[in-house]
Amino acid sequence: MAMALHPYWQKKAQAEIDRVCGDRFPTIDDFASLPTVRACLKETIRWRSGVPLGVPHQAERDDEYRGVTIKKDTIILACEWSINRVPEKYPDAESFRPDRYLEPGWPTYQEPLTKYPNFRDGKSMHTFGWGRRTCLGKDIVDDEMFVTGASVLWGFNMSQKICPRTGEPVSIDTQSTNSHVILEPSPFYMDFKPRSAVKAKLIMDNYSSVQPILKV
Repeated sequence: MAMALHPYWQKKAQAEIDRVCGDRFPTIDDFASLPTVRACLKETIRWRSGVPLGVPHQAERDDEYRGVTIKKDTIILACEWSINRVPEKYPDAESFRPDRYLEPGWPTYQEPLTKYPNFRDGKSMHTFGWGRRTCLGKDIVDDEMFVTGASVLWGFNMSQKICPRTGEPVSIDTQSTNSHVILEPSPFYMDFKPRSAVKAKLIMDNYSSVQPILKV
Protein backbone atom coordinates (compact mmCIF):
# COMPACT_ATOMS: atom_id res chain seq x y z
CA MET A 1 0.00 0.00 0.00
CA ALA A 2 2.66 2.50 1.03
CA MET A 3 4.74 1.88 -2.08
CA ALA A 4 1.76 2.02 -4.44
CA LEU A 5 0.79 5.40 -3.00
CA HIS A 6 4.34 6.78 -2.85
CA PRO A 7 6.04 5.92 -6.16
CA TYR A 8 8.92 8.33 -5.53
CA TRP A 9 10.06 6.29 -2.54
CA GLN A 10 9.42 3.02 -4.33
CA LYS A 11 11.72 4.04 -7.17
CA LYS A 12 14.35 5.38 -4.77
CA ALA A 13 14.40 2.12 -2.80
CA GLN A 14 14.48 0.06 -6.00
CA ALA A 15 17.42 2.06 -7.35
CA GLU A 16 19.30 1.33 -4.13
CA ILE A 17 18.49 -2.39 -4.37
CA ASP A 18 19.50 -2.54 -8.04
CA ARG A 19 22.83 -0.89 -7.26
CA VAL A 20 23.60 -3.34 -4.44
CA CYS A 21 21.94 -6.58 -5.60
CA GLY A 22 21.63 -6.43 -9.36
CA ASP A 23 19.77 -9.51 -10.61
CA ARG A 24 20.06 -11.55 -7.41
CA PHE A 25 17.62 -11.66 -4.53
CA PRO A 26 18.38 -9.39 -1.55
CA THR A 27 19.57 -11.21 1.58
CA ILE A 28 20.12 -10.28 5.21
CA ASP A 29 23.78 -9.67 4.30
CA ASP A 30 22.61 -6.57 2.39
CA PHE A 31 21.11 -4.97 5.52
CA ALA A 32 23.89 -2.42 6.03
CA SER A 33 23.86 -1.39 2.36
CA LEU A 34 20.12 -0.65 2.01
CA PRO A 35 19.21 2.21 4.39
CA THR A 36 16.49 3.59 2.10
CA VAL A 37 14.72 0.23 2.11
CA ARG A 38 14.91 0.10 5.91
CA ALA A 39 13.64 3.67 6.16
CA CYS A 40 10.63 2.86 3.97
CA LEU A 41 9.81 -0.18 6.11
CA LYS A 42 10.17 1.71 9.39
CA GLU A 43 8.11 4.64 8.16
CA THR A 44 5.36 2.28 7.01
CA ILE A 45 5.10 0.89 10.54
CA ARG A 46 4.99 4.40 11.99
CA TRP A 47 2.60 5.83 9.39
CA ARG A 48 0.05 3.01 9.55
CA SER A 49 0.69 1.01 12.69
CA GLY A 50 -0.52 -2.56 12.97
CA VAL A 51 -1.00 -2.15 16.73
CA PRO A 52 -2.20 1.47 17.16
CA LEU A 53 -3.32 1.07 20.79
CA GLY A 54 -0.30 -0.97 21.80
CA VAL A 55 -0.50 -4.28 23.63
CA PRO A 56 -2.47 -4.17 26.93
CA HIS A 57 -0.39 -4.25 30.10
CA GLN A 58 -1.48 -4.58 33.73
CA ALA A 59 -0.09 -2.73 36.75
CA GLU A 60 1.52 -5.15 39.22
CA ARG A 61 1.10 -2.74 42.12
CA ASP A 62 -0.24 0.71 42.95
CA ASP A 63 1.77 3.39 41.18
CA GLU A 64 1.72 7.07 40.31
CA TYR A 65 2.61 8.84 37.08
CA ARG A 66 2.67 12.63 36.78
CA GLY A 67 0.31 12.97 39.71
CA VAL A 68 -2.13 10.35 38.44
CA THR A 69 -2.73 7.34 40.69
CA ILE A 70 -2.62 3.99 38.92
CA LYS A 71 -4.20 1.23 40.97
CA LYS A 72 -2.91 -2.33 41.01
CA ASP A 73 -4.39 -4.49 38.21
CA THR A 74 -5.26 -1.43 36.10
CA ILE A 75 -5.11 -2.20 32.37
CA ILE A 76 -2.74 0.22 30.64
CA LEU A 77 -2.69 0.95 26.92
CA ALA A 78 0.16 3.02 25.49
CA CYS A 79 -1.46 4.58 22.42
CA GLU A 80 1.18 4.02 19.79
CA TRP A 81 -0.80 5.92 17.17
CA SER A 82 -0.51 9.12 19.20
CA ILE A 83 3.08 8.49 20.31
CA ASN A 84 4.12 8.13 16.67
CA ARG A 85 2.55 11.51 15.89
CA VAL A 86 4.13 13.71 18.56
CA PRO A 87 4.91 16.81 16.44
CA GLU A 88 8.22 17.60 18.16
CA LYS A 89 9.55 14.18 17.23
CA TYR A 90 7.64 13.54 14.01
CA PRO A 91 7.17 16.78 12.04
CA ASP A 92 4.65 16.39 9.21
CA ALA A 93 3.49 13.25 11.01
CA GLU A 94 0.55 12.41 8.73
CA SER A 95 2.80 12.25 5.68
CA PHE A 96 4.84 9.24 4.59
CA ARG A 97 8.40 10.55 5.00
CA PRO A 98 11.17 7.92 5.07
CA ASP A 99 13.64 10.79 4.82
CA ARG A 100 13.01 11.50 8.51
CA TYR A 101 15.42 8.61 9.18
CA LEU A 102 17.90 9.39 6.40
CA GLU A 103 18.61 13.12 6.52
CA PRO A 104 20.36 15.10 9.28
CA GLY A 105 18.10 17.69 10.86
CA TRP A 106 15.17 15.37 11.49
CA PRO A 107 14.65 14.48 15.19
CA THR A 108 14.65 10.77 14.31
CA TYR A 109 17.88 10.77 12.28
CA GLN A 110 20.68 8.54 13.58
CA GLU A 111 24.08 7.45 12.38
CA PRO A 112 25.58 5.25 11.14
CA LEU A 113 23.17 4.55 8.29
CA THR A 114 24.72 1.11 8.00
CA LYS A 115 22.86 0.32 11.26
CA TYR A 116 20.00 2.82 11.47
CA PRO A 117 17.12 2.92 10.88
CA ASN A 118 16.03 -0.46 12.21
CA PHE A 119 13.30 -2.01 14.36
CA ARG A 120 15.65 -3.30 17.05
CA ASP A 121 16.79 -0.17 18.81
CA GLY A 122 17.54 3.51 18.46
CA LYS A 123 15.16 6.44 18.29
CA SER A 124 11.52 6.33 17.31
CA MET A 125 10.55 2.69 17.61
CA HIS A 126 7.62 1.99 19.90
CA THR A 127 5.78 -0.73 18.02
CA PHE A 128 7.53 -3.46 20.00
CA GLY A 129 7.10 -1.90 23.44
CA TRP A 130 9.66 -0.79 26.02
CA GLY A 131 11.98 -2.10 28.70
CA ARG A 132 11.44 -5.55 30.20
CA ARG A 133 8.16 -5.99 28.34
CA THR A 134 9.51 -5.32 24.88
CA CYS A 135 8.58 -7.87 22.21
CA LEU A 136 10.95 -10.84 22.31
CA GLY A 137 10.55 -11.37 18.58
CA LYS A 138 11.64 -7.92 17.39
CA ASP A 139 15.03 -9.12 16.11
CA ILE A 140 13.36 -11.81 14.01
CA VAL A 141 10.80 -9.28 12.75
CA ASP A 142 13.56 -6.85 11.81
CA ASP A 143 15.36 -9.48 9.73
CA GLU A 144 12.25 -10.99 8.14
CA MET A 145 10.63 -7.67 7.27
CA PHE A 146 13.87 -6.47 5.73
CA VAL A 147 14.37 -9.54 3.54
CA THR A 148 10.68 -9.74 2.57
CA GLY A 149 10.29 -6.02 1.89
CA ALA A 150 13.53 -5.76 -0.06
CA SER A 151 12.65 -8.86 -2.10
CA VAL A 152 9.22 -7.52 -3.06
CA LEU A 153 10.75 -4.19 -4.09
CA TRP A 154 13.47 -6.03 -6.00
CA GLY A 155 10.99 -8.11 -7.97
CA PHE A 156 7.88 -6.01 -8.48
CA ASN A 157 6.59 -2.59 -9.40
CA MET A 158 3.57 -1.73 -7.26
CA SER A 159 0.95 0.80 -8.29
CA GLN A 160 -2.65 1.80 -7.82
CA LYS A 161 -4.99 -0.15 -10.05
CA ILE A 162 -6.41 1.80 -12.98
CA CYS A 163 -10.18 1.70 -13.39
CA PRO A 164 -10.94 0.37 -16.91
CA ARG A 165 -14.03 2.57 -17.20
CA THR A 166 -12.62 5.92 -16.08
CA GLY A 167 -8.90 5.50 -16.68
CA GLU A 168 -8.30 6.92 -13.20
CA PRO A 169 -6.43 5.26 -10.31
CA VAL A 170 -8.68 3.31 -7.95
CA SER A 171 -8.47 5.03 -4.57
CA ILE A 172 -7.05 3.24 -1.52
CA ASP A 173 -8.52 4.03 1.88
CA THR A 174 -5.44 3.91 4.10
CA GLN A 175 -7.53 4.32 7.27
CA SER A 176 -9.88 1.39 6.68
CA THR A 177 -8.97 -1.70 8.72
CA ASN A 178 -10.44 -4.60 10.63
CA SER A 179 -11.36 -4.00 14.28
CA HIS A 180 -8.91 -6.36 15.99
CA VAL A 181 -6.10 -5.55 18.43
CA ILE A 182 -3.64 -6.24 15.61
CA LEU A 183 -4.90 -4.44 12.53
CA GLU A 184 -4.73 -5.30 8.88
CA PRO A 185 -5.99 -3.07 6.08
CA SER A 186 -9.36 -3.68 4.52
CA PRO A 187 -9.12 -5.35 1.09
CA PHE A 188 -8.01 -2.95 -1.63
CA TYR A 189 -6.98 -3.06 -5.28
CA MET A 190 -3.45 -2.54 -6.54
CA ASP A 191 -1.19 -3.91 -9.27
CA PHE A 192 1.96 -6.01 -8.87
CA LYS A 193 4.01 -6.29 -12.06
CA PRO A 194 7.38 -8.06 -12.42
CA ARG A 195 10.14 -5.54 -13.02
CA SER A 196 11.79 -7.63 -15.73
CA ALA A 197 11.60 -11.00 -17.44
CA VAL A 198 14.83 -12.03 -15.70
CA LYS A 199 13.40 -11.25 -12.27
CA ALA A 200 10.11 -12.96 -13.11
CA LYS A 201 11.95 -16.15 -14.09
CA LEU A 202 14.06 -16.11 -10.92
CA ILE A 203 10.93 -15.67 -8.80
CA MET A 204 9.15 -18.58 -10.49
CA ASP A 205 12.25 -20.79 -10.35
CA ASN A 206 12.60 -20.14 -6.63
CA TYR A 207 8.91 -20.75 -6.08
CA SER A 208 9.14 -24.08 -7.90
CA SER A 209 12.08 -25.13 -5.73
CA VAL A 210 10.18 -24.57 -2.47
CA GLN A 211 6.66 -25.46 -3.61
CA PRO A 212 6.85 -29.05 -2.29
CA ILE A 213 7.30 -27.79 1.28
CA LEU A 214 4.72 -25.01 1.11
CA LYS A 215 1.21 -25.46 2.45
CA VAL A 216 -0.99 -23.07 0.49
